Amino acid sequence: MDLLKRLIQIVLLLAMILFFIALGIPIGVIIAYWNDLPSLEPLEYEAQSWYYPTKVYSGISRMSLGTSLSNLLKRLERLDYKQVDDEVETQHAVSLHEGQFYLKEPVDSATNEMKLYLRELNYPRLVLPSRLIAIQIREGRIVKIGGADGTSMSEFLLEPEVIAEFYGSEGTDRELVSLSQVPEILSRAFIAIEDKRFYKHWGFDLYRIMGVLYLNIKNRRIVQGASTITQQLARDLFLTKKQLWTRKIKEGLLAIKIERRYTKDEILERYLNRINLGRYGSREVYGIGQAARYYFGKDPWELNLQECATLAAIPRDQMRYSPIKNPENAVRRRRLVLRQMLNEGFITESQYEEAIASPLVTTSAEEQSSSKHVMYFLEYIRGQLGREYEPSAIHRRGLAVYTTLDMSMQLAANSAVQMGLRMLDRDLKFPPYDENKAKWLAGQRGKGVKNPEEYLQAALVCIDPSTGHIKAMVGGRDFYVNQFNRAVQSRRQPGSAFKPFVYSAAFANNLATPTSIVVDEPWGVEVPDGFWQPENFYQRFYGQVTVRKILAKSINVATARFLYEKVGFDKVIDTAQAMGIKSPLDPVPSLALGSSGVSVLELTSAYGVWANQGIRADPLCIKYVLDRENNILEENTPPARRALDENVAFQITYLMKGVVQEGTGRRLTTVFGFDKPAAGKTGTTNDETDAWFIGFVPGLVAGVWVGFDDYSKSIGYTGALAALPIWYDFMKSVVDEPVKDFPVPEGIVFKEVDADTGLPATSRSTNAIREAFIKGTEP
Repeated sequence: MDLLKRLIQIVLLLAMILFFIALGIPIGVIIAYWNDLPSLEPLEYEAQSWYYPTKVYSGISRMSLGTSLSNLLKRLERLDYKQVDDEVETQHAVSLHEGQFYLKEPVDSATNEMKLYLRELNYPRLVLPSRLIAIQIREGRIVKIGGADGTSMSEFLLEPEVIAEFYGSEGTDRELVSLSQVPEILSRAFIAIEDKRFYKHWGFDLYRIMGVLYLNIKNRRIVQGASTITQQLARDLFLTKKQLWTRKIKEGLLAIKIERRYTKDEILERYLNRINLGRYGSREVYGIGQAARYYFGKDPWELNLQECATLAAIPRDQMRYSPIKNPENAVRRRRLVLRQMLNEGFITESQYEEAIASPLVTTSAEEQSSSKHVMYFLEYIRGQLGREYEPSAIHRRGLAVYTTLDMSMQLAANSAVQMGLRMLDRDLKFPPYDENKAKWLAGQRGKGVKNPEEYLQAALVCIDPSTGHIKAMVGGRDFYVNQFNRAVQSRRQPGSAFKPFVYSAAFANNLATPTSIVVDEPWGVEVPDGFWQPENFYQRFYGQVTVRKILAKSINVATARFLYEKVGFDKVIDTAQAMGIKSPLDPVPSLALGSSGVSVLELTSAYGVWANQGIRADPLCIKYVLDRENNILEENTPPARRALDENVAFQITYLMKGVVQEGTGRRLTTVFGFDKPAAGKTGTTNDETDAWFIGFVPGLVAGVWVGFDDYSKSIGYTGALAALPIWYDFMKSVVDEPVKDFPVPEGIVFKEVDADTGLPATSRSTNAIREAFIKGTEP
């Protein structure tokens, strides 16, 4: 008996020891994990970024005499100036408040008057008070500007536009909303499907864990997860998404820690702004603000019940339940969300029936995104900021970034690129891009449906050559499909668009004048890879030809021979580099024909030297960076330096005026009727894989490239047919004021010469032209 009692005591003692070991080990593990939990600083930083996002601004708008009324009205609309009705007009005065304007007559009237109450302008190193001005309009253009005191003004300034805001530790372009802006039906939709006991548990839900555990054991597979909304937020902020039991322990402990620090509403607000709700192209859709815009073209507070349920259906599997890519799955999942909302008493039976019977109607991100027109530029800005600031500074310190962008020009650039590519798609027998893309994204990959990335691409850059300010940038046709910025990241052969550098080097070194004669006949030279023999377009040779005609007709053989035998590689490369070409230039005979790749940005910027009388201003996109106390952290004014003699710059400009009047770019004047002073050069590479047009008017230079991302594909069109129309559509919209001709330096003289021989014109000359010479070089 005593032995039995002793055995029982030993068994009980062992059981107690095992119990405390079994209890102690997990407690020890939990204590160890608790002590090892990360700080909640990222969540604090996240909150800070909501209140202090980095704001990106456009440049100031200068409205001058000659500016069109339509341009002014578009800018006022984007800046949210309100037009006052004529009903408030009393006797001879109009009562206006800051941010309002009054237009006396209909917009299309021959004569008009505007009263405009300008807002206070707070810009780095420039502060102007709010004030009332009077504007007179004739034939759709501003002809007089006056202050309230009767003083005459030549221009007035409009404040910069906010073009983007950067939020979050990773710098995602979210559209954040506070919980007070979220309709109750939307937050309830997420709670119903993701965490119906959200307001009852303290981080993780034991009831749900037990229920899910039973359900998964019963089905012998994982059919449902048990993570609460708080746990999902913890995982998203701090942990990996790998299915590890150690991660689940940390996730639960972090959820408790978060619940101790924040209220339920604060947690829900952060969750709704962080949740991944799908993707467009290679970019994620984060938060209900961006998702509402992307899928439905609405603000979150405008969503109806079925749209709220559709968004709540996505987190379970962003691809499978995407309302755009898998609408049938999305509808099935939406039905489940609505059923859960009904079961929880969040909606009535009639609301449920009406919602499940409603069709799924979505829109496209790029049609609704407020920043869709500037995405390539924003990525370029982000890259520039990343060179000077840590990510935490960019996305948490509330910086104000004042850029050089002109929003009106940017909109015109996007429109011109899209229109030009649509026309080329039609000529190439490609299916309409938008319809094709919708099918591709919806998973319809059958016959006749192309991968959107196989379509033709284009890039456009516009620069003010006197300052280097980048006014517009388009890096491709569709940022939502492909974020590769072809304006700055791609290096493509410029073809004949490089030829003006050859003649600039020749003129600068007194090796030729515009009337110098070069022999154009079959020619070739030995190179390391064999015998290189350039060809002319249409296989035509011109014999003895002047430099003017070579450039106007874009004659290949004569240019290559001229570089090789007369100018030399070093002089051409030195000239191009001084003007801003930074990409490597190979010292080979084909350099004359643009065989070395360059970016659209650097080539356009280099052309700005000719447009700016030989002065080089490096391209600039950020003027100022301020902290949230308005202290200037960065101020950029790139130094201007002479890269080319002003007389040489004018001679090349004058020759390139001939290109658009009578040469390969003549469609600009003869077909499109562009009547502003303009100069430029077309470029087309072998097999027509790259098409270019770089051109400028006084005060503005723009470059356009068109081609496929696949270097082996030919577009089948020259620069004059593919790129020049885009340049024209852009320039006709942005050259808003009367333009004076290019200024003539004092060192230039004009002389009548025979266009065929280059000799002084006589009474027998049948083709006399007026040519520009540097004094002392005229024939």
